[in-house]
Amino acid sequence: MKIAYDAKRLFHNTSGLGNYSRDLVRILSYHFPENEYLLLNKNKSERGADILQRPNVRFVETSKGQMSRQFKMGRDAQKAGADIFHGLSGELPLKWDKHLIKKVVTIHDLIFVRYPQYYSFRP
Repeated sequence: MKIAYDAKRLFHNTSGLGNYSRDLVRILSYHFPENEYLLLNKNKSERGADILQRPNVRFVETSKGQMSRQFKMGRDAQKAGADIFHGLSGELPLKWDKHLIKKVVTIHDLIFVRYPQYYSFRP
């Protein structure tokens, strides 16, 4: 099975969502080596270099452009042959091709539900 991840936080955040993302992919790739783990982002960084050394993890460069995570990353995952897409930072892409793909999203914090006046819903 191919599992695609929105890896922006994995490659660019130094704590919080970055640590969660790196730990999740590292642990899953170790305990479930039969799967292939696709890290989708516009570019890599040193933060994810050790994970990319694993034989079942690979980087997939995504489409460039404004709002590409929201409008192009889903199709990029489908084009890479992913069976599942996992949004690691509380969001999923808005656009997908007709080919069905399962989707999972991790929501880390729901405080905005209790105190919506302190949050903007614009990305």
